[in-house]
Amino acid sequence: MSHKIQIAPDGPIFEARPDETILQAARRNGQILPYECGWGVAGHAKWGLSKVLST
Repeated sequence: MSHKIQIAPDGPIFEARPDETILQAARRNGQILPYECGWGVAGHAKWGLSKVLST
């Protein structure tokens, strides 16, 4: 089962598969979210998750 994700109240909605992270799903769907994993900038990928809707 996939999930529909919306990062901010007015942000785009995209689908996430059960085997991927929200960041992976966003990138796969062409969304650009800030992240600095592996570059020493911890906490950069904290977004305001608005909705997770099961499909």
